[in-house]
Amino acid sequence: MKKLLIIILSLLLVSVAFMPSAAATANSAPQLQETSCVENNGVVTCLVQFKSIAGKKYRVYRRAPYSGKYAAIGDIQATENTTRFRDKKAKKGAIYFYTVRMINGKKKLGAFDKKGIKAICHDCAPTIRLTTMNAQIRFTATPEATSYQIFRKFNNGDFKQIGMLTAAQAKASPHFVDTFRLSLKTAAEKEYLISDTFVDPTANPFRYEVRAFFKSKTDCQIARGYYSKSGTCVVATPAISAVTVGKGTAQVSWAGVPVAKSYNIYGKVDQFSAWKKLATVINSDQSVQRHTVSISQDFAYYTVRAFALSHGILVAGEYETDFAVSQRNIEDKKALFIGDSITKGIPYKESGFTAAARVQQLLGIHCDNFGIGGATISDTSDYTLRSSILINELLPLCQGQVSETSTDTYDEDLPSLLWDYDYIVIQGGTNDYGYSVPIGETDSADITTFNGALNQMREILTAVNDIRINMGLEPVKVIAIEITFSYRFGSVFTELNNRFTFPNKLGLTALDYNEAFLQSMSNSEFDVTFVQTTPVINEENCIYESIDNLHLTRLGYSQLGNLIAEAIAQ
Repeated sequence: MKKLLIIILSLLLVSVAFMPSAAATANSAPQLQETSCVENNGVVTCLVQFKSIAGKKYRVYRRAPYSGKYAAIGDIQATENTTRFRDKKAKKGAIYFYTVRMINGKKKLGAFDKKGIKAICHDCAPTIRLTTMNAQIRFTATPEATSYQIFRKFNNGDFKQIGMLTAAQAKASPHFVDTFRLSLKTAAEKEYLISDTFVDPTANPFRYEVRAFFKSKTDCQIARGYYSKSGTCVVATPAISAVTVGKGTAQVSWAGVPVAKSYNIYGKVDQFSAWKKLATVINSDQSVQRHTVSISQDFAYYTVRAFALSHGILVAGEYETDFAVSQRNIEDKKALFIGDSITKGIPYKESGFTAAARVQQLLGIHCDNFGIGGATISDTSDYTLRSSILINELLPLCQGQVSETSTDTYDEDLPSLLWDYDYIVIQGGTNDYGYSVPIGETDSADITTFNGALNQMREILTAVNDIRINMGLEPVKVIAIEITFSYRFGSVFTELNNRFTFPNKLGLTALDYNEAFLQSMSNSEFDVTFVQTTPVINEENCIYESIDNLHLTRLGYSQLGNLIAEAIAQ
């Protein structure tokens, strides 16, 4: 008898274990689990998830928050023990409560949870501020949330949560910072890092979204707030690398914007005319994109504008306004560019986004670029194994030679002699400051000092000018580029050190070297035009317009080229 009782009890326990839970029986109110609000291609959908019995039919109700009556919005047939109902008539910004009843017959409905489950369609509306080192994400908070989830994705990839703020934190400051060097962890993600620290803002592929989140303390219900599947992004300005005008056509090349959906190409006949759209081109995800358009008239200006889907809305970026092909009237002239990595155009020299390439595009002039990354004006090679603009760039050209350290920037077999150039563009001094090269006396002959090297450089350029005049050529015109602003000093890239105010080991700032450079060039016997770089890169925009707080973006190099072209054309 005792054995029989044990068997009966065991069978009862097994049968209870395999029965549906109390929340999913025909007689009880369906257990409400989770809501989620999503926007995709302009359509807002609210998902309501609840416990169900496969094969049963359910009716879903909705009401306004904290008042009003439930109204039926649709029926759904359950195929599993969990069902998700899609409310496609939800509105962005609204707060709803949902409940569910089982349909047991034509007129018989099951019990329901009168309190219902909350749904948050509040749009946190994030705005993104991109810098070289981080993305600053601001959003609008809602009293309905217990926390906020911050997501990031690469263009068309999947969102990945990268952070969270509590309701109290968001109330104090609805702001989150994505620091690239810390958050980009996988090998694929780290490919976007420059020097393990920076991301080029103009080539930034990231999209962000902020989602309000609510979790009930009493019944574990969850409400995942509104988010847009497109995410929020910053649309960069496409820099134009080249325009080739043919008979009835123009091929336009420009810097690809990773987040772009499409581009519009425009032209206009003169400075005062309106832009005319010539074509719409789908983004091909190339770093440099090209397209040939048909033209029925001679356009003096060309530009490209990027468009991207951001937070469900098609957003247009800015565009260049000063790329002109009408100034190409000195094809018979030659320009020499010497300097450091800014002249070289690191890291975009291979893509045609250098100041020299832009000058050649605007003026039609032939440009040779002999810039060497890390080069100083002074001769420091004997004790630091570094390159010198004087020793490795200027002097070899007097003999028609090119230093091995600059051959990767030169495409021809044999360069021109120094006096064959009508224009010589000189940029440098920032590495003299960075390496703490002594400035020296203004009349110094010691080329290991800044002034000594400048004095010899000036003597060479004076001789070049005399040779040209004796050959019956026009005097050489020298374009002197002032030192560019930078927030980098040394190898500690995570710190912002203003070179215009931060002293090197000698207690000198970049402005001290800039002043010496300008003073030396001003005492020249040849024609000198000075170009200020602060309109392109300065204290206010460096962390946005630079790729690494030192080198320029593709657009930055192009804008610097615009200034040099203007100086040459004077």
